[in-house]
Amino acid sequence: MKKREFRIGPGAASLILIAVVTAMSILGLLSLMNARTDLQMARRSARVAADVAALDAASEESLARLDAIIAACAAENETEFLARVEESLPEGMILDGRTVLWEETGADGRTLECGAQLAPADSDPRIEWTIHRHWAGIGGEEEL
Repeated sequence: MKKREFRIGPGAASLILIAVVTAMSILGLLSLMNARTDLQMARRSARVAADVAALDAASEESLARLDAIIAACAAENETEFLARVEESLPEGMILDGRTVLWEETGADGRTLECGAQLAPADSDPRIEWTIHRHWAGIGGEEEL
């Protein structure tokens, strides 16, 4: 019996080389696609963070305006104080008991539901956050 000798010729080496180059090209393409997707996600995350920060800044400005209103509405008794505060509230803010409620809305449709509890007259601090809730969905369906 004759033993057959197995040799890899130039054709087999070329096929292996083509397979390796093809595999490396596909892996490179997949890496490029993954990097592109990561960049898009990072840009979206940065945009969302900026929008949420803008809503937070707007709510803090509204709280500062409310604090100035409360300071200007000092009164002898609690009923008169609450009546003055309610009359002085800007549009969009409502007084519910001792809590002032309002919403801040961002350009992208996000909503920040805000609420601040009024302290008794002549207290320091005059107000305290009670509600500070971000909503990403339309109509407050999805909380962040």
